[in-house]
Amino acid sequence: AISLAGGEIIYFELDVAGNLMEMGQKELGVDVACLDVGPLPEGRSRSTYLAVGCYDNSVRILSLDPSNLLGQLGSLQAPARPESLAMVEMASDATAAGGSATVGGAAAGRSLGLYLNIGLTNGVLQRVAVDPTSGSLSDTRTRFLGSRPVKVFRVTVQGLTGVLALSSRGWLAYVLPSTGRYYMTPLSYDMLEHAANFTSEQCPEGLVAIASNTLRILTAEKLGEVFNQSVVPLRYTPRKFVQVPSTSQLLIIESDHNEYNQAERAAIAANGGVLPAPETPQAAAAAAGGGVGGGAGDEMDVEGGAPPPPPPPPPPPPPPGAA
Repeated sequence: AISLAGGEIIYFELDVAGNLMEMGQKELGVDVACLDVGPLPEGRSRSTYLAVGCYDNSVRILSLDPSNLLGQLGSLQAPARPESLAMVEMASDATAAGGSATVGGAAAGRSLGLYLNIGLTNGVLQRVAVDPTSGSLSDTRTRFLGSRPVKVFRVTVQGLTGVLALSSRGWLAYVLPSTGRYYMTPLSYDMLEHAANFTSEQCPEGLVAIASNTLRILTAEKLGEVFNQSVVPLRYTPRKFVQVPSTSQLLIIESDHNEYNQAERAAIAANGGVLPAPETPQAAAAAAGGGVGGGAGDEMDVEGGAPPPPPPPPPPPPPPGAA
């Protein structure tokens, strides 16, 4: 489906020969901000719904059934203008209208619900349940993601459909097959602008994304963990840390009582487990000069040498009456 200026929507389908055929048009009377065609139901040749976000802050669900083509089934008034839409089938802990499909693993037997994810220009993500029969919208969940407009993308996470939401920070919404739990977790990565699924022999399930003027290929790791953390082993007890301005680095001060540093440990190991005696200034000067020597004002003792000569006797006193 495409939208034209003035709020006109034109819907196309591909025939069996692969030719593009115009199936219908609809005038909404308000400019369209974003569109999304819902997922293809199992065993069917066309999607069921078309989601439309408009500049009057409304989100509408239109039917793609040939008997009611582009007829409005449901609507929602959002608190801000929709920036992007993504309609997905996902399992959830929350009760919602579900279809006949189920998700495998530990969540086997749990119905898949149809959800519309709405990214708004005010940095908020709305997740709304879509009734698979009537197309009505209910059970709206709201979450603030960042300071930039939210862009949502359908992605694959461990074989199931998920949603990647990008704002001033990236977020990943997914269902973990091993537990069946729904997660909405932030990404520890640079700010991304666009993303899509990526598959190759080396990366069977990844993402290709744009960050600033660079192209990135990513994979999602540590799925299902409550906290997002990185462990860095330290040599000593950390005492204080500060962030380096304008960078993502930390400076950490470490210290321990009665502890040797790396150079001292190496010296102990080379000395048979005993800490070498500290070097005296005289020995250091001798080592630096390459031998034993004395300059003006130097004082040193040389073992095994001859004693210094005695001082000369004082001169005799002058005779009496001498001028």
